[in-house]
Amino acid sequence: MNELDNAVALDFETASKCDLPEAGLGRYLVDPTTRPTCLTFRLPGMAVTDLWEFGKPFPSQIMRAIERGAHFWAHNAPFDFHIWNEVLSAFVPDLPRVRIEQVRCSAARARYNGLPGSLEGACDALGLPIRKDTEGKRVMLQLAAHPEWTPQTHPQEYARKYSYAITDTDAMIGLIGATVPLPPREQAFFEMDMRINARGFGVDVEAARAMEELKTLAQAQLDYQMTVLTRGGVLAVTEVAKIKEFAGNFDQELDDASRETLKGMTAREDLPEDLRQVLLLRLDASRAPKKSAAILRAHVGGRLQHSTVYHGALSGRSTARGAGGAQTLNYARPRREMDDVECAAMIAAIKRKDVEFLSSPARGPLLAALADAQRSLHRATWPGHVLVDADLSGIEARMAPWLSDDEEKLTDFENGIDSYKKSAMTIYPGVEYEHVTKAQRQIGKVADLALGFGGGDGAFTSMAANYGVHLPPEQVSEIVFNWRAGRPAFERWWSALEYAVLLALDPMQHGRPVDVPIGRGHCAKASFVKEGPALRMVLPSGRAISYHNARLHLEPGASVPTAVYDKPEGYVETLDRKILSNNMTQGLARDHFWEIMLDVDRVEAIVHHIYDQVVLEVPAERAELRLQQLIERMRIVPRWAPGLPLDAAGYTAPIWRKD
Repeated sequence: MNELDNAVALDFETASKCDLPEAGLGRYLVDPTTRPTCLTFRLPGMAVTDLWEFGKPFPSQIMRAIERGAHFWAHNAPFDFHIWNEVLSAFVPDLPRVRIEQVRCSAARARYNGLPGSLEGACDALGLPIRKDTEGKRVMLQLAAHPEWTPQTHPQEYARKYSYAITDTDAMIGLIGATVPLPPREQAFFEMDMRINARGFGVDVEAARAMEELKTLAQAQLDYQMTVLTRGGVLAVTEVAKIKEFAGNFDQELDDASRETLKGMTAREDLPEDLRQVLLLRLDASRAPKKSAAILRAHVGGRLQHSTVYHGALSGRSTARGAGGAQTLNYARPRREMDDVECAAMIAAIKRKDVEFLSSPARGPLLAALADAQRSLHRATWPGHVLVDADLSGIEARMAPWLSDDEEKLTDFENGIDSYKKSAMTIYPGVEYEHVTKAQRQIGKVADLALGFGGGDGAFTSMAANYGVHLPPEQVSEIVFNWRAGRPAFERWWSALEYAVLLALDPMQHGRPVDVPIGRGHCAKASFVKEGPALRMVLPSGRAISYHNARLHLEPGASVPTAVYDKPEGYVETLDRKILSNNMTQGLARDHFWEIMLDVDRVEAIVHHIYDQVVLEVPAERAELRLQQLIERMRIVPRWAPGLPLDAAGYTAPIWRKD
């Protein structure tokens, strides 16, 4: 049966005074100027795509198809779904509501197939004869910003847009036919993601507004101090070019103004004091919070909606999108522990604009204090509810040794032994467990996180910088050597993955799968199989990660080929141990976590998630019970990963925090 035999394939074009990328989908949907301008569609039995113009009678055959449960196909379907239910319904009487269970998304399907999520990018990657109309897109974007324009006032532009929209729908249908469908479990994940995004995450709008006012005050103070320090040479902390010129006056070269560069320079003892103070001002300015402005741009009724993308990353993880640019998957860690009391105190001080409290030695400078409090702008907003927040403890640090069959590391986790201390013992031979220093443990942590996916000196150095660790190159090389020497199971795992890929891509393999034993005691397997243009890495969870246009590549002068593939981002990447082990580890961690969320979603309202962390908003009287149940569920080992040592932790509170 053809997938489109019981489906409506469609594409809305809309117009609004609201800027969709700037404000996010939630705000766009409720803006009074937002309206559909046309709908292109194809139903079973139709040879060509048809078009409905706004203001004309709505096609009854589409409504009948939706009423009988036909699948609702669109590219970036959550957008079209909400336009249908929340915008079109205001203009079309008796419009049937589309259920989430009917929605099918060709963009989600493209990403699952290892392709770019954009229609144009996916069609180009597949070499489809029907391509997205890029010139028509330019006209469409122009019309999208002018809801007051009509086919009567701008006939040429509308004619061009109609042609563009029809081509888009044709291209989407071609894309559907050229890709494999989401497995049923992934479709369930996609539907759950739509529910979570529509529900949104509560925000404290009053605190966000006050934070923006305080940020403006703090930046003005920094600009004044910068002007005084440089005697008018630099008038604002944002004038990076002039700051570089000022540094040149002291024969100092400032390559960039990143935080790491500024930290390194200000720590130098030989740096002239006037320049140090200027750079410290710039460093202070770099701490300015960004979430508050995004919340004010995008919130609807005190909730931030539509902030994540299903399967945005190749591993299957979500990525951030829209929501006013809030980037809800990345919140800076506060400089110190902030419990319930401290979070509440910080937010209260922000609301009353208590500069003295926020600038005190324990909390200041002001911008840094505001940045520390950004996470706490999120809170439970439903009456009588609180947040329940829990996460899988070090899931990737546990998954990687399970995949590589590193029994020593797995046993350490089961016995409650600090794995970072054990890694430090490997790196520093002769140091006993109880004598590992805090600094040495930090090195062990960086090594586990940076080197577990086959990374070398560069990977360690980059990761170390994120943790404030800076070591000479010769010491880094020694650490990498000692860590690898102490983890032979990882080396075997990486090599097996690379070899399996080379075999699977060999033309003589004729598409036969190549199995790799993985897991504790090799209790599971991963399979690599070439299917059409894609190499599939089939995980023990049952899901496949796809590498589009994977192939063998022989460099000039080389005697052994390497495996490469086309990344969704549009460039060629080597399919080596780093990519394979990272995708396998993150992919399986993601699969386990999303299975947990699917169970939870049937019982309570999930309002946000970050990789391995889930946030619920539940009635206060059952919050502690739900927290314990959630932690217990997170500790259940998936059937496909026997022997995987799992743990979880969490808290309940009215305000979100870093636990």
